[in-house]
Amino acid sequence: MSASVSSVTSTELSQHLLDRHPLDIEPGSVDERLVHATLRCVARWGTAKTSLADIADEAGVSRATLYRTFREGKEGLLLRAATLEINRFFDDLAERFSSAATLEDVIVRGMSSAGKAIIERRALLPLMTHFFDPQTAEREAGLRVLQHLVIECAAPHMERFLEPERARATADLLARLVLTFVLLPSDEMDVTDEDQVRGYVRQVLTLPATGFAR
Repeated sequence: MSASVSSVTSTELSQHLLDRHPLDIEPGSVDERLVHATLRCVARWGTAKTSLADIADEAGVSRATLYRTFREGKEGLLLRAATLEINRFFDDLAERFSSAATLEDVIVRGMSSAGKAIIERRALLPLMTHFFDPQTAEREAGLRVLQHLVIECAAPHMERFLEPERARATADLLARLVLTFVLLPSDEMDVTDEDQVRGYVRQVLTLPATGFAR
């Protein structure tokens, strides 16, 4: 299956993410092998040092096959890989939220899941940085997209504990916390440790009684 992106930009990634449509990758296909090979290469070397030859070798295909499958080249592969990895992160996050027993659990799981994702999904942050370049105005737009996605993911679960308007405002706070701790890791707290995150949340936030374990 050939990718259809002809000129890849952060705007295109943002739209892919906002649409939240799963990638139409056939299991076992060359397309799938190349996208997963891209993730492994980026995790190992970063986006700048990963070449098409590296990806082809990692996927076990010829360069000619890679070029036929992805006519737009490296940027198209990075777009597909970024879309897949970020969507998987939000799918995992939604699953974690769904079993939260309290509002506190939703916030703690959102923060700790983001921290764990950066460590366990080693291609995630390099791909985000590649498309949402910190040195350009596109960075703010990209962060706004990620903020929106966290809010849309968390707000429905917070509505189990709060009225809709307040749930959305609290989800916005969670989104800002997630982005802050992902982009500016704390030396004082291991954001991957739920107990430490829970202690932080209890120290700095005053949540309504209905948001805590009963």
